[in-house]
Amino acid sequence: MKFWLILMLFTQDGKYIDKIESEFDGYGSCAVAAGAAATEFVNTGTKIQAWCVTDDHHNGIKQDEGIPWDVAGSDDE
Repeated sequence: MKFWLILMLFTQDGKYIDKIESEFDGYGSCAVAAGAAATEFVNTGTKIQAWCVTDDHHNGIKQDEGIPWDVAGSDDE
């Protein structure tokens, strides 16, 4: 099943910076990529939220349990 890694980037005071999305073949590879991506932001002052969501959630078809819709929504925060 296809999953999407969604990284939400924020300043130290919580202001939205950007969203980065990447597609993966399964949850496991998405989770590994999330961990690898987190290491890129160590000591940078940038805060991140990492989400692995199903393709259905990403496309607005069916919400993943416990994950807000706006994670995969527009870039407007």
